[in-house]
Amino acid sequence: MTEIAKPKIFIITDVLNIFEDSHQELESLKQNISNEYVQESWFLKSIYTHIYTIFETTLYQTYYKVLTAFPDTIKNQEIKDIGNLLSSYSLITPLVEIAAKAFARNFAYGNIEDILKQYNDIVKIGFNIKSCDLIEELKLYKDERNLLVHCGILKTKINTEKILERIELIESVIETIKLKFKSKYNMYTKEYLIKMSWTYIFGETLPFEHCFYLGRNKCSYIINKTYIDAISKTLSSSEKMLLTLFLSNYNSMVLKGAIEIQDLCMFANLAQSTKNKIGYILELFQAYPLLLQ
Repeated sequence: MTEIAKPKIFIITDVLNIFEDSHQELESLKQNISNEYVQESWFLKSIYTHIYTIFETTLYQTYYKVLTAFPDTIKNQEIKDIGNLLSSYSLITPLVEIAAKAFARNFAYGNIEDILKQYNDIVKIGFNIKSCDLIEELKLYKDERNLLVHCGILKTKINTEKILERIELIESVIETIKLKFKSKYNMYTKEYLIKMSWTYIFGETLPFEHCFYLGRNKCSYIINKTYIDAISKTLSSSEKMLLTLFLSNYNSMVLKGAIEIQDLCMFANLAQSTKNKIGYILELFQAYPLLLQ
């Protein structure tokens, strides 16, 4: 039987929600910018720098999400001086977190083209930097933001109109990137992750279509307990352990009467492939504890 590749633990709505949160924050700024209390010079400067920060935060958070799910995209340049880094961090700190922080350090002074190229190398959404007509505006805005943060002044006056222009710029860039994400990762739904995870763990032993069916809302899976109860009698002790671990995240009582504690084997007696699958289950439900709800 062909070995099934370990699925990527990723749901596209996680990334889309980041874009949506950024959009909502920008829209809130846009709606409130005309209020009298935000017309003070110091307040306008704060808003002007914050708008670019929203853009940086959006890039970082989406970069981190993809890097976590697709760590095979990490390249040597993302983690330089690995020995020094590992000695500085706890060993439980994921390398992906180190790589993401290295990317974030480029925000303040890195070239915007290089930042977006590195971003695109990881998220792989086909964002053509050279053909993007907003790059020059982004470069100018980044330079202005840095000048404002470090020197407190700009050659041009910051007013409501200039702030609105910058909000429109960042919204346009974020929307462009969001649409490319939707096109690239649209298959990575919650339902897809459940199905692929189950298939990776149980393969043909427990066919997914026999074990689950879609609920009335077509957005959640319901366990076929009758089938599970019957088929569990034919499973090996290691398969029963995997089933118990996986379905305990669905309902702690779902296997009552089907699998008993004495049916399970010692961890030390498990094959490495089974241990790998146990590791995957732990990783899966750490990322999405309510995946089966």
